[in-house]
Amino acid sequence: MYDEYLKFSRIGGGSLGGKARDWHFLMQFSRRKINDNFKDVIISIPRTIVLSTEVYEEFMESNNLYQIGMSGQPDEEILDRFIKCKLPEYVYEDLEAILVHC
Repeated sequence: MYDEYLKFSRIGGGSLGGKARDWHFLMQFSRRKINDNFKDVIISIPRTIVLSTEVYEEFMESNNLYQIGMSGQPDEEILDRFIKCKLPEYVYEDLEAILVHC
């Protein structure tokens, strides 16, 4: 379920990865500490939607990407392979539902 008023949402179950957790922390920190202590400074972080580690793992496994991701092949070849892959179908459905609110 998507709530258009939330600043931070995620697609998928399971936990958040490290970057998503750090981003969420930064959002909370900036709102409480910086905005409260510096009245003339406004920091605005856009609404964020992240994919959970469950989505990431499903994407990697269903597209057999772990091996190439760790292969040492040139970045361009790895990128090309990743771009050709599909996310789980429910991710596309969730993104479509979110875009209705944009």
